[in-house]
Amino acid sequence: MTNTTNPAKERRSAPSPTSSEDDISFAHLAPTTPPELSTPIPRAAPIDIPGAHARRTSQLAHESIIQNTAPSRLDSHYYLLPRLPTRPLDTTKIVYSLLAGVLAAIAPISRPVTPEAPEDPTEDLLYKTPPKFRAPFCGVMSVLLTTAGYDHTIRFWEALSGICSRTIQHPDSQVNRLCITPDKKYLAVAGHHNVKLFDAKSSNPNPLMTFEGHTGNVTGVAFHCEGKWMVTSSEDCSIKVWDVRSGSLQRDYRHDFPVNDVVIHPNQAELISGDRGGMVRVWDLGESKCIHQLEPEEDSSVTSVSVATDGSLLCAGSKKVLLAASRTVPHGRLLIRFLLQGNVYIWRMVQTEEKASMVPIATFQAHMDYLNRVLLSPDVKHLATCSADHTAKVWNLDPDYPPAKAAIKAHKEKQEKEKQAGSAENQNEAASADAKSVGNDLLRIFDPNRHLLRLTDTPPREETAQQTFAAQPDGPPIDPVNHTLFLETTLAGHQRWVWDCAFSADSAYLVTVSSDHYARLWELSTGTIIRQYSGHHRGAVCVALNDYSEPR
Repeated sequence: MTNTTNPAKERRSAPSPTSSEDDISFAHLAPTTPPELSTPIPRAAPIDIPGAHARRTSQLAHESIIQNTAPSRLDSHYYLLPRLPTRPLDTTKIVYSLLAGVLAAIAPISRPVTPEAPEDPTEDLLYKTPPKFRAPFCGVMSVLLTTAGYDHTIRFWEALSGICSRTIQHPDSQVNRLCITPDKKYLAVAGHHNVKLFDAKSSNPNPLMTFEGHTGNVTGVAFHCEGKWMVTSSEDCSIKVWDVRSGSLQRDYRHDFPVNDVVIHPNQAELISGDRGGMVRVWDLGESKCIHQLEPEEDSSVTSVSVATDGSLLCAGSKKVLLAASRTVPHGRLLIRFLLQGNVYIWRMVQTEEKASMVPIATFQAHMDYLNRVLLSPDVKHLATCSADHTAKVWNLDPDYPPAKAAIKAHKEKQEKEKQAGSAENQNEAASADAKSVGNDLLRIFDPNRHLLRLTDTPPREETAQQTFAAQPDGPPIDPVNHTLFLETTLAGHQRWVWDCAFSADSAYLVTVSSDHYARLWELSTGTIIRQYSGHHRGAVCVALNDYSEPR
């Protein structure tokens, strides 16, 4: 770890410790009985900003005498007399005005005040903004929205107005990932070989600390719920845990392949990572070892992992390449095509007194192209996926989702009618179709190692996704037609790859970034663009958003 500032100042610049201990201790973290999960994350709430101070009351009253006026209202608590008419100088009026000022000055002391409902502190700033734009955020200064990418520039945005309020240069390399501490004080910037920690509230363009130790691109970064330690993943096949207060390395775990992502379980006792070899691993910090290893599919790369805020679900996204070979008619030439798959895997994380287990509940193909990011919403009712097909999709996880219940009910009714009508006719039609397909050219589908996966007389449909295995009864609702999660909305507006996304605290809005240089704020209920953030002159590949009203 290399300090970029004066060592004497580093201790003052680094995040203030909440404990007097010099080193982080993970000994209290039990491998099989982790501490209880945190309570559900509160939704963003307006910040109560007090009104005008009483000490200004007499000053304003004095100014009203000079201008022959008196303000009708200072705030919700203090009142002055109505405006006085303009007339020739009259000593009676002067005395009357002086008396009004005295009464106003002593009013808070002489009479009890019944507080009124606080006004919206951002009203003056947002008076030109339509009401629906105000919902995602609890106040302008309480929202941290940052983006970065290949132009070596980190940009801070006013989320509501779309104005760039601050920039930080990152000349060392492109920026791969961003992460904001739960208390919104610091921003971690992951680049090539290192992670830099910046003050998110000041205008200081220099990093407070630099964490060095990786030998490849840093692909993931996440903070402990109190900001005491930080975890990073890298293409050098390692996962590292850092003490944010001292900058020292606390843990170092190894994968067999480059690590694409890492997240922290809500119990703060486990890490979950995914690598390019297709492995998902769960690490116990107390035991300092891997306790679960999952391989959702062979010959695929796990590009992203996400864990539910209540610790109930684990989601992973992968990308896979298949080779399809077929003979053309009438020349008989061999045609080879690449079939790209962006798959999603979901497990239920079950914790018992004896052990924790991962139960697969759903897997499906979300995109017909590379999948770059998966993200579970704070309320665990939505799943967002970002892809190289220029779109982001939002999938439903709520069993009470009305369209899902209606579709499943209609499908069951249809099956019952077909069953009652008899299956003889359907069997005859199927036999006839099989007889006709015997003479057709077969399409051979291989994996990248040229192993034959299957034969088919028609290529896979590209307009619908295919399910790999059936969902479990306790899982999210599955579309009986497309065999996927129910698709709530497709966010189609970017012109190039969509790399990353971030949910708002209330799970009603999503921010996406793309190679088309833009970041966009979407309203999920309508699938429309609320704001577009323009300023990057190369691809934007990472975004961080924290609009919670209190630390998570």
